[in-house]
Amino acid sequence: MIPKALIHHGRQLGTFLGLIFLCLILWILTPYFLTVSNLLNILEQSSINATIAVGMTFVTVWFLPVHFRRECPFLSPCWLEC
Repeated sequence: MIPKALIHHGRQLGTFLGLIFLCLILWILTPYFLTVSNLLNILEQSSINATIAVGMTFVTVWFLPVHFRRECPFLSPCWLEC
């Protein structure tokens, strides 16, 4: 029997290793993949998605209707408890 903690961390590690493997394959196949200009381009493109994700998280956590927070207290941050 495999412990649950090992399965959980194995999934996270597997995703990370898959990303590293994909980067290595692209680095081998294309000489321009790990250049500074390409990495800056990737960071610039992903920053848009990251900004939207942070904004959506902020709205979800802070602007849920008050009655919904009272019905589902696990969705409300503990410092907002009345």
